[in-house]
Amino acid sequence: MSRTCCSTTNSKPGVLQTVDWEGWLRDYLAPSDGRRRRRGPTLAALQGLVGDIPPSWWSAAQAHAAQLASPGPAPVPAPSTSEVVRTTIMPRMGWKLSGSETLKVPLAKLSVRMATSMQLDDVATRRADLHEDYERAAQGLPPRAVVRREDLPAAAAATLGAIRDTLARLWQKVRWERRHFETLWRLAIDAVPLPGNSHMPLARREPCGCGQHGHGGAAVEAHAAAAPTPRQHHFWDCAVAKAVVAQINAHNPGPAPISQAQLWLVQAPPGFQQCVWDVVVMAALAATEHGRVRLRGMTRAAAALGIQTAAAAAPEAAVAGAAEAEPDLDEIPPTQLTPPQPGVNPVELACARAVADFWSRLMQFAQLGVPQKGWDGVDATHPILAVVNGEMLCAMPQAMELEA
Repeated sequence: MSRTCCSTTNSKPGVLQTVDWEGWLRDYLAPSDGRRRRRGPTLAALQGLVGDIPPSWWSAAQAHAAQLASPGPAPVPAPSTSEVVRTTIMPRMGWKLSGSETLKVPLAKLSVRMATSMQLDDVATRRADLHEDYERAAQGLPPRAVVRREDLPAAAAATLGAIRDTLARLWQKVRWERRHFETLWRLAIDAVPLPGNSHMPLARREPCGCGQHGHGGAAVEAHAAAAPTPRQHHFWDCAVAKAVVAQINAHNPGPAPISQAQLWLVQAPPGFQQCVWDVVVMAALAATEHGRVRLRGMTRAAAALGIQTAAAAAPEAAVAGAAEAEPDLDEIPPTQLTPPQPGVNPVELACARAVADFWSRLMQFAQLGVPQKGWDGVDATHPILAVVNGEMLCAMPQAMELEA
Protein backbone atom coordinates (compact mmCIF):
# COMPACT_ATOMS: atom_id res chain seq x y z
CA MET A 1 0.00 0.00 0.00
CA SER A 2 1.34 3.42 -0.86
CA ARG A 3 2.33 5.83 1.81
CA THR A 4 -0.34 8.29 0.61
CA CYS A 5 -3.92 7.04 0.63
CA CYS A 6 -7.30 8.47 -0.11
CA SER A 7 -9.84 8.35 2.68
CA THR A 8 -13.22 9.84 3.56
CA THR A 9 -12.84 9.39 7.32
CA ASN A 10 -13.73 12.50 9.35
CA SER A 11 -14.50 14.42 6.18
CA LYS A 12 -17.58 15.64 4.49
CA PRO A 13 -19.54 13.05 2.51
CA GLY A 14 -18.53 12.86 -1.10
CA VAL A 15 -15.30 14.75 -0.47
CA LEU A 16 -12.14 12.70 -1.12
CA GLN A 17 -9.34 13.56 1.26
CA THR A 18 -5.72 12.62 0.81
CA VAL A 19 -3.97 11.46 4.02
CA ASP A 20 -0.27 10.70 4.62
CA TRP A 21 -0.86 7.59 6.77
CA GLU A 22 2.80 6.85 7.53
CA GLY A 23 3.57 10.37 8.66
CA TRP A 24 0.28 10.67 10.52
CA LEU A 25 0.78 7.40 12.45
CA ARG A 26 4.38 8.29 13.30
CA ASP A 27 3.24 11.64 14.69
CA TYR A 28 0.39 10.25 16.76
CA LEU A 29 1.71 6.83 17.90
CA ALA A 30 5.26 7.95 18.71
CA PRO A 31 5.17 11.73 18.92
CA SER A 32 8.26 13.65 19.91
CA ASP A 33 6.09 15.53 22.35
CA GLY A 34 4.00 13.33 24.66
CA ARG A 35 1.31 15.97 24.93
CA ARG A 36 0.50 15.50 21.25
CA ARG A 37 -0.60 11.84 21.72
CA ARG A 38 -4.28 11.64 20.73
CA ARG A 39 -5.76 8.17 21.22
CA GLY A 40 -9.17 8.78 19.79
CA PRO A 41 -8.08 10.13 16.41
CA THR A 42 -5.37 7.46 16.19
CA LEU A 43 -7.90 4.64 16.71
CA ALA A 44 -10.18 6.22 14.15
CA ALA A 45 -7.34 6.44 11.66
CA LEU A 46 -6.49 2.76 12.16
CA GLN A 47 -10.10 1.75 11.69
CA GLY A 48 -10.19 3.75 8.50
CA LEU A 49 -7.03 2.00 7.33
CA VAL A 50 -8.57 -1.39 7.99
CA GLY A 51 -11.67 -0.33 6.13
CA ASP A 52 -9.57 0.36 3.05
CA ILE A 53 -8.56 -3.37 2.80
CA PRO A 54 -10.44 -5.00 -0.09
CA PRO A 55 -13.06 -7.61 0.94
CA SER A 56 -11.36 -10.32 -1.13
CA TRP A 57 -8.20 -9.88 0.91
CA TRP A 58 -10.20 -10.20 4.11
CA SER A 59 -11.78 -13.43 2.93
CA ALA A 60 -8.49 -14.96 1.94
CA ALA A 61 -6.85 -14.01 5.25
CA GLN A 62 -9.74 -15.34 7.32
CA ALA A 63 -9.78 -18.64 5.39
CA HIS A 64 -6.07 -19.13 5.92
CA ALA A 65 -6.38 -18.31 9.61
CA ALA A 66 -9.17 -20.87 9.94
CA GLN A 67 -7.04 -23.47 8.17
CA LEU A 68 -4.13 -22.87 10.55
CA ALA A 69 -6.42 -23.08 13.57
CA SER A 70 -8.06 -26.38 12.49
CA PRO A 71 -6.33 -29.65 13.62
CA GLY A 72 -4.82 -30.88 10.35
CA PRO A 73 -2.34 -33.77 9.70
CA ALA A 74 0.80 -33.67 11.86
CA PRO A 75 3.96 -32.67 10.02
CA VAL A 76 6.29 -35.52 9.04
CA PRO A 77 9.15 -35.60 11.54
CA ALA A 78 12.71 -35.54 10.25
CA PRO A 79 14.31 -39.03 10.14
CA SER A 80 16.73 -39.90 12.91
CA THR A 81 20.42 -40.45 12.27
CA SER A 82 20.12 -44.22 12.77
CA GLU A 83 17.24 -44.35 10.27
CA VAL A 84 19.26 -42.44 7.67
CA VAL A 85 22.20 -44.83 8.19
CA ARG A 86 19.97 -47.90 7.87
CA THR A 87 17.89 -46.83 4.87
CA THR A 88 20.28 -44.62 2.91
CA ILE A 89 23.92 -45.32 3.75
CA MET A 90 24.03 -49.07 4.43
CA PRO A 91 22.44 -50.14 1.10
CA ARG A 92 25.24 -48.27 -0.69
CA MET A 93 28.07 -49.99 1.25
CA GLY A 94 29.70 -53.33 0.53
CA TRP A 95 32.80 -55.13 -0.70
CA LYS A 96 34.02 -56.29 -4.07
CA LEU A 97 35.10 -59.89 -4.13
CA SER A 98 38.75 -60.39 -5.03
CA GLY A 99 39.27 -61.24 -8.68
CA SER A 100 35.88 -59.89 -9.76
CA GLU A 101 34.60 -56.42 -10.58
CA THR A 102 30.92 -57.40 -10.68
CA LEU A 103 30.41 -59.62 -7.64
CA LYS A 104 29.77 -57.51 -4.58
CA VAL A 105 28.72 -58.30 -1.04
CA PRO A 106 26.26 -55.73 0.41
CA LEU A 107 26.81 -54.80 4.02
CA ALA A 108 23.33 -55.95 5.00
CA LYS A 109 24.03 -59.46 3.67
CA LEU A 110 27.55 -59.84 5.09
CA SER A 111 27.98 -62.89 7.31
CA VAL A 112 30.78 -63.75 9.70
CA ARG A 113 31.91 -66.54 7.41
CA MET A 114 32.07 -64.27 4.37
CA ALA A 115 33.91 -61.54 6.30
CA THR A 116 36.47 -64.01 7.63
CA SER A 117 36.97 -65.46 4.17
CA MET A 118 37.53 -62.06 2.57
CA GLN A 119 39.94 -61.05 5.29
CA LEU A 120 42.05 -64.22 5.14
CA ASP A 121 41.83 -65.13 1.45
CA ASP A 122 45.16 -63.52 0.59
CA VAL A 123 46.86 -65.14 3.57
CA ALA A 124 45.40 -68.54 2.72
CA THR A 125 46.51 -68.25 -0.90
CA ARG A 126 50.04 -67.32 0.14
CA ARG A 127 50.19 -70.19 2.63
CA ALA A 128 48.92 -72.67 0.02
CA ASP A 129 51.66 -71.56 -2.41
CA LEU A 130 54.32 -72.00 0.27
CA HIS A 131 52.95 -75.44 1.13
CA GLU A 132 53.16 -76.43 -2.53
CA ASP A 133 56.76 -75.24 -2.69
CA TYR A 134 57.50 -77.38 0.35
CA GLU A 135 55.87 -80.46 -1.16
CA ARG A 136 57.71 -79.97 -4.44
CA ALA A 137 61.04 -79.66 -2.63
CA ALA A 138 60.35 -82.78 -0.55
CA GLN A 139 59.59 -84.85 -3.66
CA GLY A 140 62.31 -83.39 -5.86
CA LEU A 141 59.83 -81.73 -8.22
CA PRO A 142 60.73 -78.51 -10.07
CA PRO A 143 59.59 -75.27 -8.40
CA ARG A 144 56.45 -73.42 -9.45
CA ALA A 145 58.47 -70.76 -11.25
CA VAL A 146 59.86 -73.43 -13.60
CA VAL A 147 56.95 -75.82 -14.14
CA ARG A 148 53.32 -75.01 -13.53
CA ARG A 149 51.15 -77.40 -11.60
CA GLU A 150 49.07 -78.11 -14.71
CA ASP A 151 52.20 -79.21 -16.57
CA LEU A 152 53.30 -81.75 -13.98
CA PRO A 153 52.57 -85.46 -14.48
CA ALA A 154 49.15 -86.38 -13.18
CA ALA A 155 50.57 -88.64 -10.47
CA ALA A 156 52.89 -85.93 -9.16
CA ALA A 157 50.23 -83.21 -9.30
CA ALA A 158 47.82 -85.41 -7.34
CA THR A 159 50.21 -85.53 -4.38
CA LEU A 160 50.28 -81.74 -3.97
CA GLY A 161 48.05 -80.14 -1.37
CA ALA A 162 48.06 -82.99 1.15
CA ILE A 163 50.37 -81.29 3.66
CA ARG A 164 47.58 -79.00 4.86
CA ASP A 165 45.45 -81.95 5.98
CA THR A 166 48.53 -83.60 7.46
CA LEU A 167 49.29 -80.60 9.64
CA ALA A 168 45.66 -80.41 10.75
CA ARG A 169 45.70 -84.09 11.66
CA LEU A 170 48.88 -83.72 13.71
CA TRP A 171 47.45 -80.76 15.58
CA GLN A 172 44.28 -82.65 16.45
CA LYS A 173 45.62 -86.15 17.08
CA VAL A 174 49.05 -85.82 18.66
CA ARG A 175 48.85 -84.85 22.33
CA TRP A 176 52.28 -83.34 22.91
CA GLU A 177 53.78 -80.02 23.93
CA ARG A 178 53.34 -77.57 21.07
CA ARG A 179 57.02 -76.64 21.06
CA HIS A 180 57.71 -79.95 19.33
CA PHE A 181 55.40 -78.92 16.44
CA GLU A 182 57.06 -75.57 15.76
CA THR A 183 59.90 -76.65 13.46
CA LEU A 184 57.62 -78.62 11.13
CA TRP A 185 55.10 -75.79 10.99
CA ARG A 186 57.81 -73.27 10.16
CA LEU A 187 59.54 -75.57 7.70
CA ALA A 188 56.34 -76.10 5.72
CA ILE A 189 56.13 -72.37 4.92
CA ASP A 190 59.91 -71.80 4.72
CA ALA A 191 59.77 -69.70 7.89
CA VAL A 192 62.82 -71.08 9.67
CA PRO A 193 65.07 -67.99 9.96
CA LEU A 194 67.64 -68.93 7.34
CA PRO A 195 69.21 -66.06 5.36
CA GLY A 196 68.34 -66.63 1.72
CA ASN A 197 65.03 -68.44 2.16
CA SER A 198 61.77 -67.19 0.64
CA HIS A 199 61.09 -64.89 3.61
CA MET A 200 64.59 -63.41 3.54
CA PRO A 201 65.49 -63.55 -0.17
CA LEU A 202 67.72 -60.48 -0.14
CA ALA A 203 69.75 -61.54 2.89
CA ARG A 204 73.23 -62.80 2.21
CA ARG A 205 73.37 -66.58 2.55
CA GLU A 206 75.36 -67.62 5.56
CA PRO A 207 77.91 -70.43 5.18
CA CYS A 208 77.04 -73.57 7.10
CA GLY A 209 79.52 -74.79 9.70
CA CYS A 210 79.67 -78.18 8.00
CA GLY A 211 81.58 -76.57 5.12
CA GLN A 212 79.26 -77.91 2.41
CA HIS A 213 76.96 -74.92 1.89
CA GLY A 214 77.46 -71.22 1.25
CA HIS A 215 81.25 -71.29 0.92
CA GLY A 216 83.13 -69.93 -2.07
CA GLY A 217 83.86 -66.70 -3.87
CA ALA A 218 82.21 -64.79 -6.66
CA ALA A 219 81.90 -67.86 -8.85
CA VAL A 220 79.79 -69.60 -6.24
CA GLU A 221 77.64 -66.51 -5.73
CA ALA A 222 76.98 -66.37 -9.48
CA HIS A 223 75.57 -69.90 -9.36
CA ALA A 224 73.65 -69.39 -6.11
CA ALA A 225 70.35 -69.95 -7.91
CA ALA A 226 71.40 -73.50 -8.85
CA ALA A 227 72.68 -74.29 -5.33
CA PRO A 228 70.43 -76.06 -2.82
CA THR A 229 68.17 -73.75 -0.87
CA PRO A 230 69.03 -73.13 2.80
CA ARG A 231 66.04 -75.26 3.83
CA GLN A 232 67.15 -78.15 1.61
CA HIS A 233 70.66 -78.11 2.99
CA HIS A 234 70.04 -77.64 6.70
CA PHE A 235 67.17 -80.14 6.94
CA TRP A 236 68.40 -82.88 4.62
CA ASP A 237 71.87 -82.43 3.09
CA CYS A 238 73.77 -81.12 6.14
CA ALA A 239 75.81 -83.47 8.31
CA VAL A 240 73.63 -82.58 11.31
CA ALA A 241 70.44 -83.63 9.49
CA LYS A 242 72.14 -86.79 8.19
CA ALA A 243 73.14 -87.77 11.73
CA VAL A 244 69.54 -87.63 12.90
CA VAL A 245 68.29 -89.51 9.82
CA ALA A 246 70.94 -92.16 10.40
CA GLN A 247 69.47 -92.86 13.83
CA ILE A 248 66.07 -93.46 12.23
CA ASN A 249 67.52 -95.68 9.53
CA ALA A 250 69.32 -97.71 12.19
CA HIS A 251 65.89 -98.75 13.53
CA ASN A 252 64.15 -98.90 10.17
CA PRO A 253 62.83 -102.42 9.52
CA GLY A 254 62.44 -101.72 5.81
CA PRO A 255 65.02 -102.61 3.17
CA ALA A 256 65.52 -99.00 1.98
CA PRO A 257 66.47 -95.93 3.99
CA ILE A 258 63.81 -93.32 4.55
CA SER A 259 63.32 -90.70 1.87
CA GLN A 260 63.15 -86.95 2.15
CA ALA A 261 59.46 -87.03 1.23
CA GLN A 262 58.71 -89.52 4.00
CA LEU A 263 60.39 -87.27 6.55
CA TRP A 264 59.24 -83.85 5.39
CA LEU A 265 55.69 -84.87 4.42
CA VAL A 266 55.15 -87.20 7.43
CA GLN A 267 54.56 -90.26 5.23
CA ALA A 268 55.12 -93.39 7.27
CA PRO A 269 57.55 -95.83 5.59
CA PRO A 270 56.89 -99.59 5.58
CA GLY A 271 57.15 -101.07 9.05
CA PHE A 272 56.07 -97.91 10.90
CA GLN A 273 52.62 -97.13 12.24
CA GLN A 274 51.50 -93.64 11.23
CA CYS A 275 50.92 -92.58 14.86
CA VAL A 276 54.53 -93.42 15.75
CA TRP A 277 55.92 -91.85 12.60
CA ASP A 278 54.12 -88.59 13.42
CA VAL A 279 56.09 -88.31 16.66
CA VAL A 280 59.36 -89.44 15.09
CA VAL A 281 59.17 -86.83 12.32
CA MET A 282 58.45 -83.91 14.63
CA ALA A 283 61.21 -85.01 17.01
CA ALA A 284 63.68 -85.43 14.14
CA LEU A 285 63.03 -82.03 12.57
CA ALA A 286 63.09 -80.24 15.93
CA ALA A 287 66.36 -81.98 16.82
CA THR A 288 67.86 -81.02 13.46
CA GLU A 289 66.99 -77.39 14.12
CA HIS A 290 68.52 -77.70 17.59
CA GLY A 291 71.78 -79.00 16.10
CA ARG A 292 71.79 -76.34 13.37
CA VAL A 293 71.53 -73.52 15.89
CA ARG A 294 74.30 -75.06 18.04
CA LEU A 295 76.61 -75.49 15.06
CA ARG A 296 75.96 -71.92 13.94
CA GLY A 297 76.74 -70.63 17.41
CA MET A 298 80.00 -72.58 17.70
CA THR A 299 81.11 -71.58 14.20
CA ARG A 300 80.47 -67.91 14.84
CA ALA A 301 82.18 -68.03 18.21
CA ALA A 302 85.24 -69.69 16.70
CA ALA A 303 85.30 -67.11 13.92
CA ALA A 304 85.02 -64.29 16.45
CA LEU A 305 87.87 -65.79 18.47
CA GLY A 306 89.99 -65.97 15.33
CA ILE A 307 89.22 -62.34 14.50
CA GLN A 308 90.29 -61.27 17.97
CA THR A 309 93.59 -63.14 17.62
CA ALA A 310 94.24 -61.59 14.24
CA ALA A 311 93.33 -58.17 15.56
CA ALA A 312 95.86 -58.52 18.35
CA ALA A 313 98.55 -59.35 15.78
CA ALA A 314 97.54 -56.83 13.13
CA PRO A 315 95.13 -54.16 14.38
CA GLU A 316 95.06 -52.23 11.12
CA ALA A 317 94.15 -55.30 9.07
CA ALA A 318 91.40 -56.23 11.50
CA VAL A 319 89.89 -52.75 11.36
CA ALA A 320 89.95 -52.77 7.56
CA GLY A 321 88.27 -56.17 7.43
CA ALA A 322 85.58 -55.11 9.88
CA ALA A 323 84.87 -52.00 7.85
CA GLU A 324 84.16 -54.10 4.76
CA ALA A 325 81.62 -56.28 6.58
CA GLU A 326 78.09 -54.91 6.39
CA PRO A 327 75.73 -55.67 9.29
CA ASP A 328 72.87 -58.02 8.44
CA LEU A 329 69.68 -56.67 10.03
CA ASP A 330 67.78 -59.91 9.33
CA GLU A 331 70.17 -62.19 11.20
CA ILE A 332 68.87 -63.95 14.27
CA PRO A 333 71.45 -64.18 17.07
CA PRO A 334 72.22 -67.79 17.92
CA THR A 335 71.26 -69.13 21.32
CA GLN A 336 74.82 -70.26 22.05
CA LEU A 337 78.12 -68.54 21.27
CA THR A 338 80.45 -70.82 23.22
CA PRO A 339 83.28 -72.17 21.04
CA PRO A 340 84.08 -75.89 21.33
CA GLN A 341 87.00 -77.06 23.36
CA PRO A 342 90.35 -77.30 21.57
CA GLY A 343 90.60 -80.46 19.54
CA VAL A 344 86.79 -80.97 19.30
CA ASN A 345 85.24 -80.87 15.84
CA PRO A 346 82.27 -78.44 15.92
CA VAL A 347 80.38 -80.47 13.32
CA GLU A 348 80.72 -83.69 15.30
CA LEU A 349 79.68 -81.94 18.48
CA ALA A 350 76.61 -80.44 16.78
CA CYS A 351 75.67 -83.85 15.37
CA ALA A 352 75.97 -85.45 18.79
CA ARG A 353 73.81 -82.76 20.36
CA ALA A 354 71.17 -83.12 17.65
CA VAL A 355 71.04 -86.90 18.13
CA ALA A 356 70.82 -86.49 21.90
CA ASP A 357 68.01 -83.98 21.50
CA PHE A 358 66.17 -86.37 19.15
CA TRP A 359 66.16 -89.25 21.61
CA SER A 360 65.43 -86.95 24.54
CA ARG A 361 62.22 -85.79 22.87
CA LEU A 362 61.15 -89.37 22.10
CA MET A 363 61.81 -90.48 25.67
CA GLN A 364 59.80 -87.56 27.00
CA PHE A 365 56.90 -88.58 24.77
CA ALA A 366 57.14 -92.20 25.96
CA GLN A 367 56.90 -91.02 29.56
CA LEU A 368 53.48 -89.51 28.78
CA GLY A 369 52.04 -93.00 28.43
CA VAL A 370 50.14 -94.71 25.64
CA PRO A 371 47.58 -92.40 24.02
CA GLN A 372 44.00 -93.56 24.31
CA LYS A 373 43.23 -93.46 20.58
CA GLY A 374 45.10 -94.52 17.46
CA TRP A 375 47.80 -96.68 19.03
CA ASP A 376 46.11 -100.07 19.01
CA GLY A 377 48.34 -101.33 16.18
CA VAL A 378 51.59 -100.60 18.03
CA ASP A 379 53.00 -103.73 19.66
CA ALA A 380 56.19 -104.73 21.43
CA THR A 381 58.09 -105.24 18.15
CA HIS A 382 57.45 -101.79 16.73
CA PRO A 383 60.63 -99.81 15.94
CA ILE A 384 61.66 -96.76 18.02
CA LEU A 385 58.43 -96.54 20.07
CA ALA A 386 56.78 -99.76 21.23
CA VAL A 387 53.94 -100.68 23.57
CA VAL A 388 54.72 -103.46 26.06
CA ASN A 389 52.14 -104.54 28.65
CA GLY A 390 50.28 -101.26 28.34
CA GLU A 391 53.39 -99.13 28.70
CA MET A 392 55.28 -97.21 26.03
CA LEU A 393 58.95 -97.91 25.67
CA CYS A 394 61.52 -95.97 23.68
CA ALA A 395 64.38 -97.65 21.83
CA MET A 396 67.99 -96.91 22.66
CA PRO A 397 70.21 -94.69 20.50
CA GLN A 398 72.63 -96.27 18.09
CA ALA A 399 76.33 -95.51 18.35
CA MET A 400 77.35 -92.61 16.14
CA GLU A 401 80.10 -93.03 13.59
CA LEU A 402 82.09 -89.81 13.81
CA GLU A 403 84.81 -88.86 11.41
CA ALA A 404 88.36 -89.13 12.72
